[in-house]
Amino acid sequence: IALFSQFVPPQMSSLHAAILTLTAGGIDLLWYALVALGLSHAGVMARLRGHARWIDRLSGLLLLALGGRALLM
Repeated sequence: IALFSQFVPPQMSSLHAAILTLTAGGIDLLWYALVALGLSHAGVMARLRGHARWIDRLSGLLLLALGGRALLM
């Protein structure tokens, strides 16, 4: 909702605002459900577990880089 609040002018009717909010929420719900279903497939889970150490390392490096960038800004 926070991303779409810039598209809701004060004069917009409550019905239109609700439709916009439900549309954005529905798209998010569908996307996260598809990601969860895709990543929970047995073959995908086995590959993720097999590469867990490298995934953790890359995630850690990414978070350190983002933290460093935030610190320098």
